Amino acid sequence: MSSNNDNSGGAFLVGVLVGGAMGALAALLLAPQRGEDTRTFIAEKSVDYANAVKSKTSEVAEAVKQNATEFGDKATETVEQLKAKGTEVASSVADKASDAVSTVKEQATNALNKGKALVESGTAAAQEAIAAGREAAHDAKAHLKSEVAEATSEPGA
Repeated sequence: MSSNNDNSGGAFLVGVLVGGAMGALAALLLAPQRGEDTRTFIAEKSVDYANAVKSKTSEVAEAVKQNATEFGDKATETVEQLKAKGTEVASSVADKASDAVSTVKEQATNALNKGKALVESGTAAAQEAIAAGREAAHDAKAHLKSEVAEATSEPGA
């Protein structure tokens, strides 16, 4: 039941009580019956009104109990849904973090391999340059020796 129906139940209850009191007063004032009959009538009506109030009170109490149970069930369901969503989000974040770590690892490995290749390439180029330098020095030394030998063997020198 909605809270509007609960309010109308309370209004009904107040209406029953006020209506009962007004009816009893009118019956006393306007009754063409004897006093004994009027008292019997009032007693019967009082019992009827008391039973109506008890019945309505029971209905309202049952409606409140039902609403409380429904609210509790919905709250439990919502909590379970939130737990499931939280678990899903945590799992998604963990998966994305794992993917990111794998990507970073792969990129670092690629960069390391490129660095190694550059070092190896640089080492080979340096070794070639050293060999070429040695050869050039050897050639220069040989050339200088031959020039010195020519200069010392020349008769006019």
